[in-house]
Amino acid sequence: MHLHIGSEAHSHRHTGPPPRWGRTLACVLLLVLAGAVLFRTVFFVDETEYVSVTQFGQPVRLYTEAGLGVKWPYQSLRRFDRRLQMYEPPGREMLTEDKENLTFQWYVCWRIPGAAFVTGQSQPVGEDTAPALDDQRIREEIKTYVDRFLQSVGTMEAAERRLEERIQAAMAAEIGRTQLHQLVSLEAEDPQLEAVASRVTQSLRKAAAEQFGIEVVDVRMKRFNYPEAVKPSVYAEIRSERERVAVQYRAEGASQKSKIESLADLQREQLLAQATRDATRIRGE
Repeated sequence: MHLHIGSEAHSHRHTGPPPRWGRTLACVLLLVLAGAVLFRTVFFVDETEYVSVTQFGQPVRLYTEAGLGVKWPYQSLRRFDRRLQMYEPPGREMLTEDKENLTFQWYVCWRIPGAAFVTGQSQPVGEDTAPALDDQRIREEIKTYVDRFLQSVGTMEAAERRLEERIQAAMAAEIGRTQLHQLVSLEAEDPQLEAVASRVTQSLRKAAAEQFGIEVVDVRMKRFNYPEAVKPSVYAEIRSERERVAVQYRAEGASQKSKIESLADLQREQLLAQATRDATRIRGE
């Protein structure tokens, strides 16, 4: 009887975990929970990016400076690269003013507007610049552009697709007002390609910032050529033109040769006649 009671008491003492082990487990769980909450609330902002805090898809806060940021666990983050981007789409066929079908390749340098764009420091020389702004106003303007970028395009890839559409339309309009001989001019003082690209840049700069929150820094023409489908006929036409010029040069050369030979023969006959007269006179004397 006594052994049975002792056995029950011994079994009762080992049915649950020791109090110290339970406190350790609770501390570990609290630390894990605190770490999860900290992971969901604290984040790092790199100096190469803007970080937008959104709540149910709507922007509520923007971080433009490098460092630590905080948010509520139910809020989300959208990170945007603030560095200069370069996008080069495939070549597109366009018609010149004299109806020449050419394939143009270009690239665009762009970025999400920063303090330089807001204050007017990134504007080309000669354009009106924005008035002096304090740091708070600059941050508000940048937030406006980032929010517009987030709501209108959302991603860098979508922004490049929108830019490609707009630049292609503007480029086609400019090329349509330019003749081929203006694009291939060998005169260094006549940079029509640079002028076309500059006009495209200026026409898009304001519209891209107001509609998409994008700063178009520069648009440059890389190369242009005839489309692959028409290159054989173009080269055949070039060869035909060169052959025609060669025939013309040969004909002019033959004509000059005949004139020179006729003049040489005439001079030869004159010299021989003069020599004969002189010989006859000398013999008579």
